[in-house]
Amino acid sequence: RPDLRALEATVAAAELQRRASARWWLPEIEIGAGLKSVEMADERLNGFLASGAIPLPLLNRNQDEAQRAAAEAQVARGRRRVELAEAGGEVRGVHAQAMRLADAAGQARSEGEREWRALARTAEAAYQGGEGGILELVDAYRAQLDAELQILDLEWRARRARIELDRLTGQPP
Repeated sequence: RPDLRALEATVAAAELQRRASARWWLPEIEIGAGLKSVEMADERLNGFLASGAIPLPLLNRNQDEAQRAAAEAQVARGRRRVELAEAGGEVRGVHAQAMRLADAAGQARSEGEREWRALARTAEAAYQGGEGGILELVDAYRAQLDAELQILDLEWRARRARIELDRLTGQPP
């Protein structure tokens, strides 16, 4: 997930900043060079100017930068742990939901098909034998259709949960 990768990059950057602040003993040498010109009353003087500076860190050892970088790394690690825990909980929840819905849909389909066929055969036999009317036959077909629609809804919800699980884990569907 991009948000978790961004947090990992933040942790790495803070660690690099902490390590860099530990190099307080290595001074930053500043060098400058340029052309200097001065105008006097009737003449102009030109010359080359060079400068250099080497700071001596006697009192400042970058403790504040090191502590700030360590604190940023610790905060980023904590945020990453929280995000990983939330993501793991979300994945486990969606996985359980997808498995539960798939099992329920499969069980309903296997049990329902036998019952629908038996109900439809009974209603058709009663209608053909003159014991039942057309309304009973239509009711049997309607009950069969309603049960099939409920099972299709369960299967659709199971498929949506599986797609959500694939999205959360970054797996192709």
